[in-house]
Amino acid sequence: MSTNKRKITLKKLTALNTVWHPESGLVFKSQKERLVIGKYVDEKLMDLDEDSLALCEEWNFKPDESLFEENSTEETEEEEQTNEEETNEEETNEEETNEEETNEEETNEEETNEEETNEDNNEEKQTVKKSEKNSGSESKSESKSESKSESKSESKSESKSESKSETTEKKSKAAKLFSLELDKVTKELTNAMVPVFSTLETKILELEKQLENKNKELETLQEKYNVMDTKFKTMKSLFT
Repeated sequence: MSTNKRKITLKKLTALNTVWHPESGLVFKSQKERLVIGKYVDEKLMDLDEDSLALCEEWNFKPDESLFEENSTEETEEEEQTNEEETNEEETNEEETNEEETNEEETNEEETNEEETNEDNNEEKQTVKKSEKNSGSESKSESKSESKSESKSESKSESKSESKSETTEKKSKAAKLFSLELDKVTKELTNAMVPVFSTLETKILELEKQLENKNKELETLQEKYNVMDTKFKTMKSLFT
């Protein structure tokens, strides 16, 4: 009842080409439309806030509801843009990680294939040299006398058995080297993959935290909006 006894005096605000209420500092939309659009502080127009709404309720002024609809729309658009940017960053990071892993695997496979090829070539060269030596010894043995043929044939069989044993030993050594190289490649791959998985896990945790914060912000905004809505409804009930 005390507010009804107050004398309301509106003055022209030339800076904004409208009228305002000097006692409360509330600025109206125009001289004809008596809707409060903000508060005039330090020669600047401030947006509607909770203090401005309280003053509107105190002086029985009606705020411009369209301003709240615009603010809520802008906040929703900003949240959607932020979510889209975060999604694009996650997809880009995943693609880069997959490309790095594929390149490392291809490089390791090429190195392993080259080592296997070099080992096979070395074995073939050694076998060819031994066969050439054996053929030379056979041709020499034919030109010698028949009396020495038996002893030479025995020496040939011994040399053949020795060459077979040598090739068997070399093959076993090559197999051991191959297994060692394979173990090295496997260890390198595991060492390379472990930090990748750890970084992915940390990124997932960070994104989950960001999502929780966004949800909390959304709940806070929703609560503010509900408070503003209840105030508007109470103010409408007063005017009707």
